[in-house]
Amino acid sequence: MAVYVPAQIVNRMADPQWLAPRWNELSRQLMVDKVYLETYCGRVSVEEETMRRVKRFFEERRIGTAGGITYTSRGGDHFHTLCYSRSDDRRLVREQAERTARLFDEVILDDFTFTN
Repeated sequence: MAVYVPAQIVNRMADPQWLAPRWNELSRQLMVDKVYLETYCGRVSVEEETMRRVKRFFEERRIGTAGGITYTSRGGDHFHTLCYSRSDDRRLVREQAERTARLFDEVILDDFTFTN
């Protein structure tokens, strides 16, 4: 089983006092083999050091890790996609892809690859 973890939750996972009990509860009920850790969504990014720490937590438990990216401009109740004809949005896509590739050998894109 694989689990996708949104960037906002990955940021909370930086606190081991928050992460450990939640992971223990989840892993008692489900056999998770892999976690996709989102590096970016809706203008929320996870710092590289935070991601390395969270990734290490799972790797120490022999859980596979991969990166995830959701190319939206903001979250909340309504998602707004990036516009790939805008140079600022293309720059953001490139930066996030490069950053995520530095952290992970495998990256999954959430399904917000359409354009407005």
